Amino acid sequence: MADVNLDTDLSLMHRAFRELVRGPDSVLAQYGLGRAHHRALFMIRRAGEVTVGELAAHLAVTNQALHKTLQPLLRQALVLTSIDAQDARRRRLALSTAGAALEREISGMQREVFAQVRQEVGAACMEDWCRVMLAIEKAALAQTSGS
Repeated sequence: MADVNLDTDLSLMHRAFRELVRGPDSVLAQYGLGRAHHRALFMIRRAGEVTVGELAAHLAVTNQALHKTLQPLLRQALVLTSIDAQDARRRRLALSTAGAALEREISGMQREVFAQVRQEVGAACMEDWCRVMLAIEKAALAQTSGS
């Protein structure tokens, strides 16, 4: 393992991530929003409709931290709330038409990059990359949780 330069791997990851978020960050800045807002919009779109608690769990943040992220999205009517039909104490979140359009634009930029890369390197390589990303997530989670 001494021959492996892990700093090169980290540098590549940082540079790739910087470029992947550059376009979406620029669009989000026009709304006074950032990456946390992008993550919330993305997860709400994927879920279709989600409770605040479910979204917090998906994003691995506390409800209090999520509140700070949701406020600008609610003020700008990018996210809509409704009362849960089964439990009136819970609020459900969904994207508004404007929120869905914004999410489609910013995530679409990233989907285009992924589609281009998949075309260039092939599906098998992308499957390997997904395994690497999952392994990194698992190892980092184990490190932070003291395992």
